[in-house]
Amino acid sequence: MFKIKGIDHLNMNIRNYEETKKFYSKYFGFKVLEEDISKMSGNTFMVIGIPGIISLCMYESEEFNFENQAISHFGLNVENFEEALDLLKKDNIPLLYNSPIKWESSESIYISDPSGHEIELTKNFAGGF
Repeated sequence: MFKIKGIDHLNMNIRNYEETKKFYSKYFGFKVLEEDISKMSGNTFMVIGIPGIISLCMYESEEFNFENQAISHFGLNVENFEEALDLLKKDNIPLLYNSPIKWESSESIYISDPSGHEIELTKNFAGGF
């Protein structure tokens, strides 16, 4: 059995490098940890996140699409749920599914990043269970 310490990163294609960098920096406080040209694809990429907590590896792609997308969304637990909701509303970031949605032991806000990746922001970690 593997002894998992945590998710190392998520690897995602994006439409616009600069818009994506601004979005994740503004709303999540993510810092660019690495940026370069991929040795595999030749595309510009960045690793952005919070060291030791989360990192997203994002590749700008001209052929970007969501056909046959394997991941429907990723969830981030936020400490300041109500404040985050207020900021999203203030900035006119569309809330998906008439969110926030109240679950049995938590609450979730659903948004999309500039490339259309769906993000769930949770009030209680792992649904509160």
